[in-house]
Amino acid sequence: MTDTHSNDVEARLSRLERTVEELAANLQTLQATEPPVRRAAPSAPAAPPVFTASASEVSLSSRSRHSPARTDAEAFLGGRVLLAIGAITLLLGVAFFIDYAFSNGWVGPSGRVAIGLLAGVALVALGDWLQIKGKPHYAGALTGIGGGVLYLSLWGAGNAFHLIPISVSFVTMSLVTAGLTVLALYRNSEVTATFAMLGGFITPLLNVTQNPAPLTLLFYIAILDGALAFLPINRRWPRVQGVAFLFTQFFLAVAGGSDPALPLPTMLLFATLFLTLFGWQPIRKAFASVALSAYESALLVSATGAYYICLHLELYNAHRHLLTAAVVALAAVYVLLAQRAKSNDRNVLAAIALALITGGVAITFSGAVVIAIWAIEGALLCWIGLRLDLWTVRLFGYLAFACALFALSMFPPSGGHPFLNDRFTVVTIIALSLFAAQLKKRPATMHAVESGIFLAFQPLGHLALLYALSNDLYVAAGHSQLAITLLWTFYAIGLFAYGLRRGLALARWEGLALLLGAIIKAFAVDMEAVNPGIRIVSFLALGIVLLAIAYAYQRLAGAVKERT
Repeated sequence: MTDTHSNDVEARLSRLERTVEELAANLQTLQATEPPVRRAAPSAPAAPPVFTASASEVSLSSRSRHSPARTDAEAFLGGRVLLAIGAITLLLGVAFFIDYAFSNGWVGPSGRVAIGLLAGVALVALGDWLQIKGKPHYAGALTGIGGGVLYLSLWGAGNAFHLIPISVSFVTMSLVTAGLTVLALYRNSEVTATFAMLGGFITPLLNVTQNPAPLTLLFYIAILDGALAFLPINRRWPRVQGVAFLFTQFFLAVAGGSDPALPLPTMLLFATLFLTLFGWQPIRKAFASVALSAYESALLVSATGAYYICLHLELYNAHRHLLTAAVVALAAVYVLLAQRAKSNDRNVLAAIALALITGGVAITFSGAVVIAIWAIEGALLCWIGLRLDLWTVRLFGYLAFACALFALSMFPPSGGHPFLNDRFTVVTIIALSLFAAQLKKRPATMHAVESGIFLAFQPLGHLALLYALSNDLYVAAGHSQLAITLLWTFYAIGLFAYGLRRGLALARWEGLALLLGAIIKAFAVDMEAVNPGIRIVSFLALGIVLLAIAYAYQRLAGAVKERT
């Protein structure tokens, strides 16, 4: 009995061991096939706590995120406008205090100048310190105030108190300008450079002597402009260039009107020098494939326009042919520059050249000759613009044609012997020029509006030619209305036949329109003629032409129907 019980226990133990082994094997299998995402990383960092924002916080966040314009305006008002007002207010407060101190005799002239110089240097140094601290706006404001204090102090030393000669005051102010310019380049600060240029151009106004030397003044202005001409090519300082350009034109006008006035060669030399200095930077960028800003293009055009005005004022009355030669030479220079330019701004250079040529024509020539030259120029510019696919060149061609037509309507040339007078010659040249402008095919890039203008050249040319022929034929035929009717009729036949042969719908429509005009004239004018022979010939000719054109249209319609 005991043996049986022990055997039974051993059997149970063995079954239990097998069960445990099976469970262990199953557990190992499950661990081997468990997805890695269910395993916890032993050294994973704890996730940051998540906080739920309230409704007011979400609304505030949304408003701040969707109102950058409001933030920028607030920053501009608080950071720029208030800074400028504060700087001016501070400068006025200091000026009032100094004036009060000077009025009460607290400080003598030498002490006043010394205080001003020390204050100016201190303000410039404080501005430099703020620049290092990353506050460029405050730095520029303080530097400008410091420069202004230095200029006023040196002016007081030379002009108000006569402590130093005016020439020394002028030189020391120029040194202040040079120092501020170097500081502006070091900081890359347009604000500081603007203050420097303002101070530099105001210096001659603060140091006026009894016998001013205009030649010295122009040399000084040329030095200031030269500093701008050789700025690094990546510097875009429009305010500085604008200040320099306006003051330069002012001082050039003052020097030109001074007594005694500068000699003509000297004035032209300095005008050419100033144009070169202001055009150097934009042209250098065009040669380096650096796109010009709209302001730089406008500055180049303005400088050229100012130079043209100077040439006109100096040369028009006594040296008109020299003026024409100078304008043509300047236009040739711009053409060469446009050919060598590597950026799209060569169109600006070409446009300036074309404008100079168009304006220069009217200098030497007048009357009918100017109208004819403008028409020929328009044809050449349109043809070149079509060949090179330059819309700016074509635009000046359209303007040249517009000038010719406007001048023809306002100042029509006189007639005379039929077909041998200025009116017939000029109008015929305009018509032929309009036809010649269309010898080149239109590019696919031409805008629809420009295409309409371009297509209008053909009917305008025919109208101009008919106008010239009708006027002179009427005189040559003894004021016969029949001659005009027959001219219009045969001209319409020619247009229609040409359009029919070449497949040009516009020419056919022109022929039909002209024929309609001849019909209206026959019924309204020729029928009232006293001579019955005029009525008979007019109506017979028109009837035959109308039947022929109707027959031609029937054949054209039949040919089109067969092709379809």
